[in-house]
Amino acid sequence: MSFGMKQARALVDAGIRAAEEKGYLVTVTVVDAGGNFMWAGRMDGTKFVAPDIARGKAFAAAAFRQSTGGLEEKANPKPVFYAGVQIIHDGRMAIGQGGLPVWMGDEVVGGIGVSGAAPHEDEEVAAAALEAEGFSFPAADVAMRSALGHSR
Repeated sequence: MSFGMKQARALVDAGIRAAEEKGYLVTVTVVDAGGNFMWAGRMDGTKFVAPDIARGKAFAAAAFRQSTGGLEEKANPKPVFYAGVQIIHDGRMAIGQGGLPVWMGDEVVGGIGVSGAAPHEDEEVAAAALEAEGFSFPAADVAMRSALGHSR
């Protein structure tokens, strides 16, 4: 099975449903494994900056093959390196909770990014979308976040 527009749209729709159930206002964006835009949904009333941030989180999750919350933990002690990565990629990455890679088996096929709510709520929506559509995120990433005392 390949990862295409139908799966991207289903993830966005699942994320919007999860956000609605919890009362969050968010934008949900999906990119492919190369960080290219695939699909997005912006809820009415969402902050105007949310679409760009959601896309940046999706891009970073796909690029680094891990949650952007986990990436944030790794970036804190290396600000110069990650600032350089931002420059190289024309500022397209957003590092902070709310982005998760999309895995099919052992292959990253894209990233999902959510922005508009609190960072942990953004990540909760991304995880709920993946779960609703039968995707999962790596156990190692979940274990790392739990060890650091963070929720999924």
